[in-house]
Amino acid sequence: MPSRTTAAGELRPFSTTKTSASSDYCTIGEVAEYLRVSAKRVRNMMAAGIFVEGQHFYRRAGLGPRFRWSRVVEWLEAPAVEAQDAIPMASQKRQVVGSGPADL
Repeated sequence: MPSRTTAAGELRPFSTTKTSASSDYCTIGEVAEYLRVSAKRVRNMMAAGIFVEGQHFYRRAGLGPRFRWSRVVEWLEAPAVEAQDAIPMASQKRQVVGSGPADL
C-alpha cells in the first residue's frame, strides 16, 4: 500500500477510506506507487483514456494533474472490460498461395 512522508520523515500509509477533502487528491507519483507501476505508465494511461480527465483526475494551472483517490480505487476494483474496438491479431496458421516452386 502506498504511503506519504510526513514532515518528520515518517511514512504514513494511504487509506482507502479518506475523510478530509484535501487528502482525497493524489499526485501521479502517489497513484503510481499505489498501483506499483511507473509514473510514466500512469501518464500513458491518462493519454490512452484509461484515466479520464474530469472523472479520475483534474488539472489546475500550476499544480499538475491530481487524481481523485476514491475514483482510482473504484477503477481498480471494477471488473476488467475487454476493448471492443481492438484490432484482432492475425492467426498463426496462414496459407500462402503461389509462393512455392511447385506453383511455377
